[in-house]
Amino acid sequence: MMSRAGVRPDIAERVLGRAIGGVEAIYDRHHYRDEKADALKRLAALVDNIVHPARGRGALRQRL
Repeated sequence: MMSRAGVRPDIAERVLGRAIGGVEAIYDRHHYRDEKADALKRLAALVDNIVHPARGRGALRQRL
């Protein structure tokens, strides 16, 4: 669902707490707090649109 919400795959992995391997795991020490917060806001908006399609002006129905 995060991909559908427009979240980059690497950020989705971090939100889910998955281990990042390779060189990135060693040298990338950024915490991605802002990026993860944005990802969760996007996911929440998508879920809200699914649960309450009238609030989203039927955007979900248009895509299906």
